[in-house]
Amino acid sequence: MIVNIIRYGNNGEGIALNNGKITFVKDALMGEKVDINITKQTDKYDVAEVTNIIKSSQNRVSPVCPYYGVCGGCQLQHANYEEQLRIKRAKINGNLKKYAHFDANIKIVPSNFQFNYRNHMRFVVFNHTLGLHKSKSSICVDVDDCRIANDEINFCIEAINNFLKITRIDINEVDIKSIKNQVLITFIAEKNVNFDINEIKQFLSPFTSYGFYLYTKNNKHLKHVYGLKKIEYNDGINCFVRPISFLQVNDQVAHEMYNYVCDLVKDEVVVDAYCGRGILTCKLAKNAKQVYGIEIEKSSIEDAIDIQTINNIKNVQFILGDTKTELPKLKQKIDCIVLDPPRAGAKQIMQTLLDIGANKLIYISCASNTLARDLDKLLNKYSIKEVKAFDMFPQTDEIETVVLLEKINEKQ
Repeated sequence: MIVNIIRYGNNGEGIALNNGKITFVKDALMGEKVDINITKQTDKYDVAEVTNIIKSSQNRVSPVCPYYGVCGGCQLQHANYEEQLRIKRAKINGNLKKYAHFDANIKIVPSNFQFNYRNHMRFVVFNHTLGLHKSKSSICVDVDDCRIANDEINFCIEAINNFLKITRIDINEVDIKSIKNQVLITFIAEKNVNFDINEIKQFLSPFTSYGFYLYTKNNKHLKHVYGLKKIEYNDGINCFVRPISFLQVNDQVAHEMYNYVCDLVKDEVVVDAYCGRGILTCKLAKNAKQVYGIEIEKSSIEDAIDIQTINNIKNVQFILGDTKTELPKLKQKIDCIVLDPPRAGAKQIMQTLLDIGANKLIYISCASNTLARDLDKLLNKYSIKEVKAFDMFPQTDEIETVVLLEKINEKQ
């Protein structure tokens, strides 16, 4: 069955009309003519895969990763980078139109590095070898190299594989964080395991500093085993990351995104909801009158307070608790609310945001569908002033979006 790809869907797939019926075609690019095999049919749409490319897009490239199409980590390596950004712009626009009924002029900040940018990876272990999950599957694919992980992490893959094959210890997952030649490796097991750290040190680079941890699931215990206890770095402020800390995976893009958000704040009282370990909260303090950071994870708040302390920041207060219960308790006049919720969005606090009525909202999201759903609830009281996207995840269909909203003047 031959079809023409006329536009992109909200998940980066190509869209064709097959006898007038919308058909989502995996890995197809706009402008291509392809032969397809339909894999799923519904009353409203079909899903298909490409069996043959009859007319190829000039934006199609050969994937550089030997695991592409098998591993579920990347979805867009078949498109050049310019086309990847077009696909992501279409995804955001499609969701904003569908759920918020808003047509945005979206600016995208690209990543300086399209490969080897990730500073954090988590691998599954199968048959004493590191791997990644197949797309939408629990099946593991063995990997010797990940093209989007940074060089230090890729070096560790071979070292850890050698270590696991020699020791045969019972490990389920391995979490690796790496910034500026500092690496934290956390072995994750069901129960306590014993191993000699010298058996892995022999495989590691002498030019990198390492720290090792063991996390046991049965008692939720994290044990420091050797070396670094945390990675220390500077991103305009002195920062650190521990094994269990959340870490934005693309250093350069995260830096630009946080600086952009900070520039939107001028001598205001700000709430940073879902603040994590407080990096953005502490950065906001430079331009803000006062900042309140709210986070439900105790370990993240502990990190945030430590980061505040080492930077001697006085105009920040961190609050441990759920945003939906803690935000309404703030009695101060709030000028601006920054929110960066989980992928599920901030549906539970939409009415609270409307009740508080801050002059400015800055919504950061890695899921434009739930972002758009939440924006729809706010647009009776707020107007969208700018939508800016930051390509934190090249080669994938994911992207961070920042939306600036301002309160509508009720006298108008």
